[in-house]
Amino acid sequence: MPVMSGETCLAKLKENKDFNIPVIALTADALAGLEQKYKSEGFVDYIAKPFSRDQIKEKLELVFKN
Repeated sequence: MPVMSGETCLAKLKENKDFNIPVIALTADALAGLEQKYKSEGFVDYIAKPFSRDQIKEKLELVFKN
């Protein structure tokens, strides 16, 4: 994002005690171990680019199933 990173944005959102929207990291970072990094920062899941419509659908189904 041009103004701040997704990690910074999520941290600022989580400063609001009423914020409870699940956020999936969508990133060009595709190195091993990054999924765990993003989850430890508060994202509920992780998708690396390039991605397919089916991958997005699968992640959304998992998030909203819980």
